[in-house]
Amino acid sequence: MATTCALSGLRTSHITSLVKRGAFPRPIKLSHKVVRWRAGDVKKWLAEKVAAAA
Repeated sequence: MATTCALSGLRTSHITSLVKRGAFPRPIKLSHKVVRWRAGDVKKWLAEKVAAAA
């Protein structure tokens, strides 16, 4: 999660909220307590946000 927060510039709680609303890529669940995001999914999300702001 720390890497995803650093890459997106968002806090953990905000990412969780966005995922629940379907506004951020869903993570991959690796175990009961471990989730990770595909870097490509997060980068694509960021690119879409930048394009929408332009």
